[in-house]
Amino acid sequence: MAERDYTPYAADLLPRREPECDRNRLLQLLQAWFKAEHLAADWSTLRDAPLATLIDQLSMSAPFPADERQALLEAADPVARLDLMQDLLAVRIAGGADGSMQ
Repeated sequence: MAERDYTPYAADLLPRREPECDRNRLLQLLQAWFKAEHLAADWSTLRDAPLATLIDQLSMSAPFPADERQALLEAADPVARLDLMQDLLAVRIAGGADGSMQ
């Protein structure tokens, strides 16, 4: 027997909402970072993708160091994940984006 409490996951049952943000700012940060890291991307696909999906996919697959990727995946919701992603990108760009990729 186990007692379970799914209360912290109640929002998982709701339809996903798109975060409100400046999508162009996110894309500009991504373009600057990808350029600095010599990465390629299909920018038309990134522009057209639902924002919440884009944020989730980048959190899982972009070459962030493991600790940063884990922080992104643990973010409470797409809005928190987006805020953290933009902060991480800004720091990497400001630092020359020459850190090791994992």
